[in-house]
Amino acid sequence: AHAGAAMARLGEAATLQRRQHAMYKGGRSY
Repeated sequence: AHAGAAMARLGEAATLQRRQHAMYKGGRSY
């Protein structure tokens, strides 16, 4: 497994979850 690719994938997942969490906190349902 490529360490760089794994870290990038983890970072993408983290940002996605943060974005969704912020949307839910904002009270918007997209």
